[in-house]
Amino acid sequence: MPSFMELSNITPPEVWGVWEPLAFFFLTAGAAAAILACAALWRRASAGTGRLLGVVALASGLAGQACLLMGLEQPLRAYELYLRPHVISWTAWGGFLIPLCLLCTVPLVWPRRKGRVHPLWFLPAIGAACAVFIYADSEIMDCVGRVLWARPLLPMGFILAGLSAAIGLACLMAPRTDGAFSLLPWTSAAAAFVCALAALAFRAPEGFAQFATYWWHAPETICLIAAVIAAIRPRRWFRLTGAMTCVSAFMVFWKIIHMGQAFGRNASTFSDAAAFLDIVSPGSLLVLAGGAGLWLALALLLSMLFPWNAAKEAARVD
Repeated sequence: MPSFMELSNITPPEVWGVWEPLAFFFLTAGAAAAILACAALWRRASAGTGRLLGVVALASGLAGQACLLMGLEQPLRAYELYLRPHVISWTAWGGFLIPLCLLCTVPLVWPRRKGRVHPLWFLPAIGAACAVFIYADSEIMDCVGRVLWARPLLPMGFILAGLSAAIGLACLMAPRTDGAFSLLPWTSAAAAFVCALAALAFRAPEGFAQFATYWWHAPETICLIAAVIAAIRPRRWFRLTGAMTCVSAFMVFWKIIHMGQAFGRNASTFSDAAAFLDIVSPGSLLVLAGGAGLWLALALLLSMLFPWNAAKEAARVD
Protein backbone atom coordinates (compact mmCIF):
# COMPACT_ATOMS: atom_id res chain seq x y z
CA MET A 1 0.00 0.00 0.00
CA PRO A 2 1.32 3.47 -0.79
CA SER A 3 2.19 5.64 2.20
CA PHE A 4 0.72 8.87 0.89
CA MET A 5 -2.72 10.40 0.52
CA GLU A 6 -3.80 12.79 -2.22
CA LEU A 7 -6.51 15.29 -1.27
CA SER A 8 -8.79 16.24 -4.15
CA ASN A 9 -11.23 19.13 -4.38
CA ILE A 10 -10.25 20.35 -0.91
CA THR A 11 -8.92 23.87 -0.58
CA PRO A 12 -6.16 24.06 2.07
CA PRO A 13 -7.37 26.04 5.08
CA GLU A 14 -5.72 29.36 5.89
CA VAL A 15 -3.95 28.76 9.16
CA TRP A 16 -2.32 32.19 9.43
CA GLY A 17 -4.32 35.39 9.21
CA VAL A 18 -3.28 39.01 8.87
CA TRP A 19 -1.26 39.09 12.09
CA GLU A 20 1.64 37.10 10.63
CA PRO A 21 2.22 39.19 7.45
CA LEU A 22 1.93 42.36 9.53
CA ALA A 23 4.35 41.02 12.13
CA PHE A 24 7.02 40.10 9.57
CA PHE A 25 6.46 43.42 7.79
CA PHE A 26 7.35 45.30 10.98
CA LEU A 27 10.12 42.92 12.09
CA THR A 28 12.01 43.01 8.80
CA ALA A 29 11.46 46.77 8.56
CA GLY A 30 12.96 47.18 12.02
CA ALA A 31 15.96 44.99 11.19
CA ALA A 32 16.56 46.83 7.92
CA ALA A 33 16.20 50.22 9.62
CA ALA A 34 18.81 49.21 12.21
CA ILE A 35 21.29 48.34 9.47
CA LEU A 36 20.56 51.56 7.59
CA ALA A 37 20.91 53.53 10.83
CA CYS A 38 24.41 52.15 11.34
CA ALA A 39 25.34 53.12 7.79
CA ALA A 40 23.98 56.64 8.27
CA LEU A 41 25.57 57.14 11.68
CA TRP A 42 28.96 56.21 10.24
CA ARG A 43 28.95 59.67 8.64
CA ARG A 44 28.71 62.63 11.00
CA ALA A 45 26.79 64.69 8.44
CA SER A 46 23.92 62.18 8.40
CA ALA A 47 23.66 61.65 12.17
CA GLY A 48 20.12 63.01 12.22
CA THR A 49 19.03 60.53 9.55
CA GLY A 50 20.70 57.73 11.50
CA ARG A 51 18.84 58.63 14.67
CA LEU A 52 15.59 58.78 12.71
CA LEU A 53 16.20 55.30 11.30
CA GLY A 54 17.08 54.09 14.79
CA VAL A 55 13.71 55.29 16.10
CA VAL A 56 12.02 53.57 13.14
CA ALA A 57 13.88 50.37 14.00
CA LEU A 58 12.74 50.44 17.63
CA ALA A 59 9.13 51.31 16.84
CA SER A 60 8.92 48.68 14.10
CA GLY A 61 10.56 46.00 16.22
CA LEU A 62 8.22 46.60 19.15
CA ALA A 63 5.17 46.67 16.88
CA GLY A 64 6.30 43.49 15.14
CA GLN A 65 6.81 41.71 18.46
CA ALA A 66 3.32 42.73 19.56
CA CYS A 67 1.76 41.52 16.30
CA LEU A 68 3.68 38.26 16.54
CA LEU A 69 2.36 37.62 20.05
CA MET A 70 -1.19 38.45 19.00
CA GLY A 71 -0.88 35.93 16.19
CA LEU A 72 -0.42 33.14 18.74
CA GLU A 73 -3.50 31.25 19.84
CA GLN A 74 -2.74 32.09 23.47
CA PRO A 75 -0.56 35.23 23.52
CA LEU A 76 -0.72 35.55 27.31
CA ARG A 77 1.27 32.33 27.60
CA ALA A 78 4.21 33.66 25.58
CA TYR A 79 6.32 33.63 28.73
CA GLU A 80 6.60 29.86 28.32
CA LEU A 81 8.99 30.47 25.41
CA TYR A 82 11.47 31.77 27.98
CA LEU A 83 10.73 29.33 30.81
CA ARG A 84 10.95 26.25 28.58
CA PRO A 85 12.86 27.23 25.43
CA HIS A 86 13.21 24.74 22.58
CA VAL A 87 16.39 25.10 20.58
CA ILE A 88 14.88 23.31 17.59
CA SER A 89 11.99 25.77 17.27
CA TRP A 90 12.46 28.96 15.27
CA THR A 91 9.54 30.50 17.16
CA ALA A 92 11.46 30.05 20.38
CA TRP A 93 14.60 31.53 18.79
CA GLY A 94 12.56 34.54 17.72
CA GLY A 95 11.56 35.12 21.33
CA PHE A 96 15.23 35.81 22.09
CA LEU A 97 16.52 37.31 18.84
CA ILE A 98 13.90 40.06 18.56
CA PRO A 99 14.49 41.51 22.07
CA LEU A 100 18.24 41.20 21.46
CA CYS A 101 17.92 43.27 18.28
CA LEU A 102 15.92 45.91 20.16
CA LEU A 103 18.52 46.12 22.92
CA CYS A 104 21.35 46.46 20.40
CA THR A 105 19.47 49.26 18.62
CA VAL A 106 19.00 51.40 21.74
CA PRO A 107 22.64 52.67 21.75
CA LEU A 108 22.10 54.03 18.24
CA VAL A 109 19.47 56.48 19.46
CA TRP A 110 20.65 57.10 23.02
CA PRO A 111 21.23 60.86 23.59
CA ARG A 112 24.89 61.88 23.82
CA ARG A 113 26.70 65.13 24.35
CA LYS A 114 28.50 64.42 21.11
CA GLY A 115 26.26 63.35 18.28
CA ARG A 116 28.56 60.58 17.04
CA VAL A 117 27.94 56.97 18.08
CA HIS A 118 31.00 54.84 18.73
CA PRO A 119 31.55 52.47 15.78
CA LEU A 120 31.82 49.47 18.12
CA TRP A 121 28.07 49.67 18.68
CA PHE A 122 27.48 49.04 14.99
CA LEU A 123 28.70 45.43 15.06
CA PRO A 124 26.16 44.02 17.57
CA ALA A 125 23.35 46.08 16.02
CA ILE A 126 24.06 44.79 12.50
CA GLY A 127 24.60 41.24 13.75
CA ALA A 128 21.32 41.21 15.69
CA ALA A 129 19.44 42.71 12.72
CA CYS A 130 20.79 40.02 10.41
CA ALA A 131 19.73 37.40 12.97
CA VAL A 132 16.16 38.74 12.84
CA PHE A 133 16.20 38.39 9.04
CA ILE A 134 17.42 34.81 9.40
CA TYR A 135 14.69 34.11 11.94
CA ALA A 136 11.97 35.58 9.72
CA ASP A 137 13.07 33.56 6.69
CA SER A 138 13.52 30.34 8.65
CA GLU A 139 10.18 30.68 10.46
CA ILE A 140 8.41 30.62 7.09
CA MET A 141 10.65 28.18 5.21
CA ASP A 142 10.47 25.70 8.09
CA CYS A 143 6.79 25.14 7.26
CA VAL A 144 7.34 22.50 4.60
CA GLY A 145 3.62 22.00 4.00
CA ARG A 146 3.42 25.02 1.68
CA VAL A 147 5.16 24.78 -1.66
CA LEU A 148 5.71 28.50 -2.16
CA TRP A 149 7.52 28.88 1.16
CA ALA A 150 10.23 26.40 0.18
CA ARG A 151 11.58 28.54 -2.64
CA PRO A 152 15.18 29.80 -2.30
CA LEU A 153 13.96 33.17 -3.56
CA LEU A 154 12.03 33.81 -0.32
CA PRO A 155 14.94 35.33 1.71
CA MET A 156 15.65 37.86 -1.04
CA GLY A 157 11.98 38.82 -1.13
CA PHE A 158 11.98 39.39 2.63
CA ILE A 159 15.15 41.49 2.44
CA LEU A 160 13.89 43.71 -0.39
CA ALA A 161 10.47 44.17 1.20
CA GLY A 162 12.02 44.87 4.61
CA LEU A 163 14.39 47.48 3.24
CA SER A 164 11.54 49.12 1.32
CA ALA A 165 9.34 49.16 4.42
CA ALA A 166 12.12 50.74 6.50
CA ILE A 167 12.66 53.48 3.91
CA GLY A 168 8.92 54.09 3.62
CA LEU A 169 8.44 54.36 7.38
CA ALA A 170 11.42 56.71 7.64
CA CYS A 171 9.91 58.86 4.90
CA LEU A 172 6.71 59.04 6.92
CA MET A 173 8.61 60.35 9.95
CA ALA A 174 10.97 62.71 8.12
CA PRO A 175 10.29 66.37 9.01
CA ARG A 176 11.38 67.74 5.63
CA THR A 177 13.01 66.74 2.34
CA ASP A 178 16.07 68.97 2.25
CA GLY A 179 19.58 68.56 3.57
CA ALA A 180 20.28 65.06 4.87
CA PHE A 181 16.75 63.95 3.98
CA SER A 182 16.85 65.07 0.34
CA LEU A 183 17.36 61.57 -1.11
CA LEU A 184 14.80 59.88 1.13
CA PRO A 185 11.66 60.56 -0.99
CA TRP A 186 13.29 59.46 -4.24
CA THR A 187 14.70 56.35 -2.60
CA SER A 188 11.26 55.57 -1.19
CA ALA A 189 9.63 55.92 -4.60
CA ALA A 190 12.24 53.62 -6.16
CA ALA A 191 11.72 51.09 -3.37
CA ALA A 192 8.01 50.89 -4.23
CA PHE A 193 8.89 49.79 -7.77
CA VAL A 194 11.33 47.24 -6.34
CA CYS A 195 8.48 45.75 -4.30
CA ALA A 196 6.40 45.39 -7.46
CA LEU A 197 9.21 43.41 -9.08
CA ALA A 198 9.69 41.32 -5.95
CA ALA A 199 5.99 40.41 -5.85
CA LEU A 200 6.03 39.58 -9.55
CA ALA A 201 8.98 37.23 -9.05
CA PHE A 202 6.88 34.92 -6.87
CA ARG A 203 4.94 32.99 -9.47
CA ALA A 204 2.49 30.22 -8.78
CA PRO A 205 4.27 26.92 -8.09
CA GLU A 206 4.56 24.30 -10.78
CA GLY A 207 1.38 22.30 -11.03
CA PHE A 208 -0.75 25.25 -9.92
CA ALA A 209 0.40 27.89 -12.42
CA GLN A 210 -1.98 26.87 -15.19
CA PHE A 211 -4.93 27.22 -12.85
CA ALA A 212 -3.91 30.53 -11.25
CA THR A 213 -6.25 33.42 -12.00
CA TYR A 214 -5.55 37.12 -12.23
CA TRP A 215 -6.10 37.34 -8.48
CA TRP A 216 -2.65 35.81 -7.98
CA HIS A 217 -1.15 38.86 -9.68
CA ALA A 218 -3.28 41.36 -7.77
CA PRO A 219 -0.55 42.15 -5.16
CA GLU A 220 2.02 43.26 -7.74
CA THR A 221 -0.70 45.24 -9.50
CA ILE A 222 -1.37 47.14 -6.29
CA CYS A 223 2.40 47.54 -5.79
CA LEU A 224 2.72 49.06 -9.25
CA ILE A 225 -0.20 51.44 -8.70
CA ALA A 226 1.26 52.49 -5.34
CA ALA A 227 4.68 52.97 -6.94
CA VAL A 228 3.23 55.25 -9.62
CA ILE A 229 1.48 57.31 -6.94
CA ALA A 230 4.70 57.44 -4.92
CA ALA A 231 6.61 58.76 -7.93
CA ILE A 232 4.28 61.76 -8.34
CA ARG A 233 6.17 64.69 -6.85
CA PRO A 234 7.82 62.64 -4.08
CA ARG A 235 9.65 65.57 -2.49
CA ARG A 236 6.51 67.63 -2.02
CA TRP A 237 4.19 64.78 -1.06
CA PHE A 238 6.86 62.78 0.73
CA ARG A 239 4.51 61.41 3.38
CA LEU A 240 2.22 60.03 0.70
CA THR A 241 5.29 58.57 -0.97
CA GLY A 242 6.29 56.84 2.25
CA ALA A 243 2.77 55.50 2.78
CA MET A 244 2.63 54.07 -0.74
CA THR A 245 6.00 52.41 -0.27
CA CYS A 246 4.74 50.78 2.93
CA VAL A 247 1.67 49.53 1.05
CA SER A 248 3.90 48.02 -1.63
CA ALA A 249 6.13 46.32 0.93
CA PHE A 250 3.20 44.90 2.86
CA MET A 251 1.66 43.47 -0.32
CA VAL A 252 4.85 41.44 -0.85
CA PHE A 253 4.42 39.85 2.57
CA TRP A 254 0.71 39.38 1.96
CA LYS A 255 1.39 37.47 -1.25
CA ILE A 256 4.19 35.34 0.16
CA ILE A 257 2.75 34.51 3.59
CA HIS A 258 -1.02 34.75 3.36
CA MET A 259 -1.65 33.88 -0.27
CA GLY A 260 1.15 31.32 -0.18
CA GLN A 261 -1.02 29.22 2.12
CA ALA A 262 -3.26 28.48 -0.86
CA PHE A 263 -0.67 26.05 -2.30
CA GLY A 264 -0.71 23.00 -0.07
CA ARG A 265 1.84 20.31 -0.84
CA ASN A 266 -0.78 17.52 -0.83
CA ALA A 267 -3.71 19.49 -2.24
CA SER A 268 -4.84 19.70 -5.81
CA THR A 269 -7.08 22.76 -5.52
CA PHE A 270 -6.58 26.29 -4.28
CA SER A 271 -8.41 29.61 -4.14
CA ASP A 272 -6.20 32.60 -4.85
CA ALA A 273 -9.20 34.94 -5.01
CA ALA A 274 -10.34 34.13 -1.46
CA ALA A 275 -6.77 34.38 -0.18
CA PHE A 276 -6.29 37.84 -1.65
CA LEU A 277 -9.72 39.25 -0.83
CA ASP A 278 -9.27 38.31 2.82
CA ILE A 279 -7.32 41.55 3.16
CA VAL A 280 -10.54 43.57 2.83
CA SER A 281 -12.47 41.57 5.40
CA PRO A 282 -13.61 43.56 8.47
CA GLY A 283 -11.32 41.60 10.78
CA SER A 284 -8.26 42.14 8.60
CA LEU A 285 -8.94 45.84 8.17
CA LEU A 286 -9.33 46.21 11.93
CA VAL A 287 -5.99 44.46 12.52
CA LEU A 288 -4.24 46.60 9.92
CA ALA A 289 -5.64 49.79 11.41
CA GLY A 290 -4.64 48.68 14.89
CA GLY A 291 -1.12 47.77 13.78
CA ALA A 292 -0.65 51.11 12.03
CA GLY A 293 -1.95 52.96 15.07
CA LEU A 294 0.34 51.00 17.37
CA TRP A 295 3.39 51.78 15.25
CA LEU A 296 2.49 55.48 15.08
CA ALA A 297 2.02 55.67 18.85
CA LEU A 298 5.35 53.93 19.45
CA ALA A 299 7.14 56.15 16.94
CA LEU A 300 5.82 59.33 18.58
CA LEU A 301 6.66 58.08 22.07
CA LEU A 302 10.18 57.02 21.10
CA SER A 303 10.74 60.33 19.33
CA MET A 304 10.08 62.08 22.63
CA LEU A 305 12.29 59.70 24.60
CA PHE A 306 15.11 59.72 22.04
CA PRO A 307 14.94 63.04 20.14
CA TRP A 308 16.82 62.33 16.94
CA ASN A 309 17.12 66.08 16.21
CA ALA A 310 19.60 66.25 19.09
CA ALA A 311 22.24 64.73 16.85
CA LYS A 312 22.02 67.64 14.45
CA GLU A 313 22.26 70.16 17.28
CA ALA A 314 25.29 68.40 18.80
CA ALA A 315 27.04 68.30 15.46
CA ARG A 316 26.36 71.98 15.00
CA VAL A 317 27.89 72.76 18.41
CA ASP A 318 31.02 70.74 17.59
